[in-house]
Amino acid sequence: LGVCIAMMVQRYCKRHGYTDGEPSVSLTLELADSPKRVAGFVVDVELPDGIPEDKKEVVRRMVELCPVHETLSNPPRVDIDIT
Repeated sequence: LGVCIAMMVQRYCKRHGYTDGEPSVSLTLELADSPKRVAGFVVDVELPDGIPEDKKEVVRRMVELCPVHETLSNPPRVDIDIT
């Protein structure tokens, strides 16, 4: 998830000339019990300097279209085949 988001943000910044620093992405996992699982992710995206406030919402919408984010938001079917 973090790599997918980082690649999308980096591509956006490069395409639009926001090159005053590198974007960075960090993830924090929220764990749950019963059953033990990852219950959620907190994604922190740090953008390069110089990105206007109104473009930050554009970046948020773009990040939400990351294929890994979409997969986690719409879980795939899991087929278990034991032979």
